[in-house]
Amino acid sequence: MKNLIKELRRRKVFRVSGVYAGVTFILLQLVDIIFPMLMLPAWTQTFVLALLVIGFPVAVGLAWAFDITDDGIVRTKGKAESPTTTRPFISNTALGIVASLAILVAAWSWFSSGDNSPEIRSIAVLPLVNMMNDPDQDYFVDGMHEALTAELSK
Repeated sequence: MKNLIKELRRRKVFRVSGVYAGVTFILLQLVDIIFPMLMLPAWTQTFVLALLVIGFPVAVGLAWAFDITDDGIVRTKGKAESPTTTRPFISNTALGIVASLAILVAAWSWFSSGDNSPEIRSIAVLPLVNMMNDPDQDYFVDGMHEALTAELSK
């Protein structure tokens, strides 16, 4: 188990997972804010979430199989070979910026989620219609209308 964790670190799988999670969080926050403004259907948010979930194993698999070096993207060398000088996938500064953005978006979302809707001072309850076409049910329909009005007045 220790060797597996060491190999995952060497291949920068943990780093890619963390960056992917941070970027996913930011994208989901933006989708949650922007999609309703654009009046997109609710299923589009679920679709974006599904794409991001499907993309996670792909990103982890690519992190395991490939490295970014000065020569470009190359297949990761096995343990037996000597490691070459590689440029980090993402620097600590970039990770700090992504984390800071995630915290700012979360804080903004938290503080702006207050109840901005005006207080409802009155409501109109229209009479219910007897759609059963049974004259004996008129009394029941009128009673339901009165009960609904009484509950809303509380």
